[in-house]
Amino acid sequence: MPLTLVLESGAGVVGANSYASSAEGDDYHLGHLYATVWTAASSASKAAALVMATRLIDACWAFGGKRVADDQALQWPRYECPDPDSNADVIPTQAVPRTGFFASDDLPKVLVAATCELARCLLVEDLVASDIGDGVAAIRFAGTLSLDFKPGYRPSLLPPLVRSLLQKVGAAANVAAGAVKLQRC
Repeated sequence: MPLTLVLESGAGVVGANSYASSAEGDDYHLGHLYATVWTAASSASKAAALVMATRLIDACWAFGGKRVADDQALQWPRYECPDPDSNADVIPTQAVPRTGFFASDDLPKVLVAATCELARCLLVEDLVASDIGDGVAAIRFAGTLSLDFKPGYRPSLLPPLVRSLLQKVGAAANVAAGAVKLQRC
């Protein structure tokens, strides 16, 4: 059965599985220097990449504010998510005053852009697969098990540009520091 991309419109769609449509992905990649992978991909691959990107973003990011509805499929839409670019403290010069928060019935442009960027990255590389020893510099056993981690290593499934885009809507989800999955051989 083929995948059906169900776009989150900002209405809290119960069956939504993507923050961006294939058309939005196409528009995003018009200005992308490394768009070849995206433009060469089939419609089915683009849809699957957008759905997977949305899953990873929801799993790896702690968004500001609160979900609009309990039965919505994704983490967005949200209310009371602070908009760092809002001019809430400034007297508005436009007819519509700024509230200091992202609209609760729409998706932030940075979320859509992050979804499109991550989808392109997923078409290039399997970001979910990792080696069992990722981040481990040394393992020693002399009566007790000792693990040394690479300096500054912090596991993330999200590439740096995606993380930078998402910082406007929240922060990386807490990951237990120094935790590593152990496997018995």
